[in-house]
Amino acid sequence: MAHQTAVALDFLVIGGSSAGLSAAYALRRVGHRVLVLEQNADFFDERRCGGYRIPPNMSKVFYHWGLEERVRKLCLKSNMTTFSRFESGEGLGSHVWVDELMRETGGDFLFARLADIRKFLYQLGHEAGAKFRANAKVVHVDVAGASVTLASGEVLRADVIIGADGRNGLCRELLLECQPAPRSSYTGITMYNALIPGEKVRADPQLSNTLLNVLQAQYVWFGNGCAGMLFEAGNNSDMGLHLYVPDEEDREIDWNCTVEEMLRYSSGAESQQVLQKFARLAVNVSRVPVYDESDLEDWVHDNGPLVLIGDSAHPMPPGSIQGTCMAIEDSAVLAKLFGHLISRDQVSSFLYAFPELRQGRTKSTRVNEMGNIYFMAMPDDAGAIQRDQHFKARRDKNLSPLEDESGDASGVWESIKETWCYDAEDEADDWWVGWGMLRLRSQQTELNFGMELQVSESIALSRSSRLMHSPEHSTFSSSRRPIIIFFDVFLLAR
Repeated sequence: MAHQTAVALDFLVIGGSSAGLSAAYALRRVGHRVLVLEQNADFFDERRCGGYRIPPNMSKVFYHWGLEERVRKLCLKSNMTTFSRFESGEGLGSHVWVDELMRETGGDFLFARLADIRKFLYQLGHEAGAKFRANAKVVHVDVAGASVTLASGEVLRADVIIGADGRNGLCRELLLECQPAPRSSYTGITMYNALIPGEKVRADPQLSNTLLNVLQAQYVWFGNGCAGMLFEAGNNSDMGLHLYVPDEEDREIDWNCTVEEMLRYSSGAESQQVLQKFARLAVNVSRVPVYDESDLEDWVHDNGPLVLIGDSAHPMPPGSIQGTCMAIEDSAVLAKLFGHLISRDQVSSFLYAFPELRQGRTKSTRVNEMGNIYFMAMPDDAGAIQRDQHFKARRDKNLSPLEDESGDASGVWESIKETWCYDAEDEADDWWVGWGMLRLRSQQTELNFGMELQVSESIALSRSSRLMHSPEHSTFSSSRRPIIIFFDVFLLAR
């Protein structure tokens, strides 16, 4: 049972993204009232949803929320990753995820359809009592007044407004008015994201056999300035496909991209064998430019209770395994903090504690995720040659690419533990124990002292009134009152 708030607040969440949906459920778990506003007609625009890889630090949050059984029914556990060259298809080795090491993370490496994850989050929020409104476009936010105006003219008010409307959303724009714009530069790389229906894969003997050779795996292709990734998207045999390709033109996002456009960039893949055949079966193809970005410095507005989460605050590169995960962690931390609320006076400190807890984490994660893209899509230069030689040397000795010459993978494991073993809710609990409770006690001490002082003044005034009206003290002067008050406070302090 989650720690329940003593004071229930009204939260308005702008944006029905994974960030917004997870925030709705997380805050309802601790007793707050939540309304999510989505400008589109529904919360599950499958055009934007391909396959998704769930890292252990994300599944761990679900498990902490008591959802492990439901998550396992929805997702497929990953057993291994195989590596190949994009152009030739030459195998570079594979790595099996060892159960003992994975248990150390507290979660699992899973595959799913992103649309299924979003539906799952929506269902959880609905079951918990959160409210959702589609076709509810926010056109104005009154930060100081903690209210929003919809396109219909309707005005909605709340105690806290959460901006979960993405990197191009209104809420991020409001925060950008108060601070320097973060760095954002186009990398010259575009990602194509697609979903491949399982029934189409099963109908092709070659592709079906490819899957049977290595079940529950993700396939990674390293290419000359490009890369590919293919994995099973959950328990329904659909496949998720990510293609990173060079593109000099910085083009806008296209959620309705054609398969033909994507195929042009994979024409050299494995002599038009496996990857090409998978790509031809794709549906729901989208094109997303890859930007190297920095986080906003401030996630909380100076003029009122507006806080950003997810890509609104810290955009992750497209196709990132940690993209949705960072949003889930944001929601978990925010809810943990506001689960300890016992006074509205704490709202501001909780809001500012949130980025304090999250900014270092999201920055390092984004840097790592960008590094992964560059590592997979290196141009064929000295760096790529060294990478491939390393993989081939391990392959020829029947070792994992993540193992050293002795077969020990502990060094690499230590480097990824910081990401996968991270516990977002533990971070929030540590802040509460180390700082939140101290601040609360300090405030209570000040409050108690103030109350004692008021009581002391009241007693003193009452005594002086009695003295002035008594015959033996008819000459009592009001100038003596401070002495009596000071004496009473001194006794209380003792």
